Amino acid sequence: MRSLAFIEKVLIVLGCIGVFLKFARPGHNLEGAIFILVGFVPLAALYFGAGLWLFRERDSKANDRLVSAICGLAFSLGVLGICTRLLYWLEAGTCLLLGMILLTSTVLISIQKRKAQLLEERYNYYKNIVTRSLIMLSFSAILFAVPQSTLINFEYRNDPVHAKLLSDYLADPEDRAKYEALAEYEMRDPGERSMRPKKKNGSVQP
Repeated sequence: MRSLAFIEKVLIVLGCIGVFLKFARPGHNLEGAIFILVGFVPLAALYFGAGLWLFRERDSKANDRLVSAICGLAFSLGVLGICTRLLYWLEAGTCLLLGMILLTSTVLISIQKRKAQLLEERYNYYKNIVTRSLIMLSFSAILFAVPQSTLINFEYRNDPVHAKLLSDYLADPEDRAKYEALAEYEMRDPGERSMRPKKKNGSVQP
């Protein structure tokens, strides 16, 4: 259990480093995306496969195996949703929403069970589950509430044309014209890219 907790902390740190690298400098940062993937994807897999052991009190009979398993699944979906949201993958919002629903259910179940406990050991177990779930739920809710275009505009704050083209494509990924406009713009040499969006008939011209 200690080794799993250590691996969990290492993966969280790697993912957080990736988030910092992604948004610290304006423009696309490949290093940040790599750290986010290396940190958060294995972390989601760890929660899914080992949630039963990560969300339990060591050497205690107060553990609720069902609650621990549900919490592991909820955290797995939450982390995966955060990862896909930060990388602008499609259906990231759906993954985040499912994670938030499970996390909310875990919190409500744990609160009810905690109130019914007379043993301090079981009370502390459910209190720990509620605390960790609320932290993850808060991060998930913030990312779910923040529009994807806001994240894109902040990351590409030095290149509003790129930000606009990427936001338009992600808003309607089935539109071939938007995909081609984005691909053509990204193939240009960075020095040739316009830093100011030019509007023509309400659209950005790359």
